[in-house]
Amino acid sequence: MSVLNHVVRLTLFSLSYLEIAIDACARCNGDYKQQTEALKIAFSILKAIQQDPSLEPNQVTYATLIKAAAFLLPAGSERNNVASAVFHKAR
Repeated sequence: MSVLNHVVRLTLFSLSYLEIAIDACARCNGDYKQQTEALKIAFSILKAIQQDPSLEPNQVTYATLIKAAAFLLPAGSERNNVASAVFHKAR
């Protein structure tokens, strides 16, 4: 395996692990305070992905964040606005 293929493979694994962490945040069954903290962590993970030059968020990253917003925010305009902002960022 070439060095470039190895780096690409590690990058994809790293991104997958981070997306799994976002998904774990989305599945938080705690109270409102815990769910709010879980959503903050999910967006902190996105920020870390964006700041790492070897990683780039993809459709799975953004879809998982939208799922987190749907699960962790109560129905209403805030949830819709967050989901919409994530959707538009993915474009």
